[in-house]
Amino acid sequence: MSVLSRVDWTVITVLITAFIAFSLGYKRGLCKGRQVGEIEGVIKLREKSLYLGKCGLCGNGQDNPIKQTE
Repeated sequence: MSVLSRVDWTVITVLITAFIAFSLGYKRGLCKGRQVGEIEGVIKLREKSLYLGKCGLCGNGQDNPIKQTE
């Protein structure tokens, strides 16, 4: 059975540290992405109801909906 040298332990430590840092960053990115996605979803729904001329909650409409220029 071979004995691990100081260089081997250093490499193993660096790899484990990189894995832990990546895992924590990935989890944080997922959480932040979900938050941003939820906010953008609400904004898109409001924009859509504005262009349709209808209330997003009750469905009451306007006489003249806004024309989309995009």
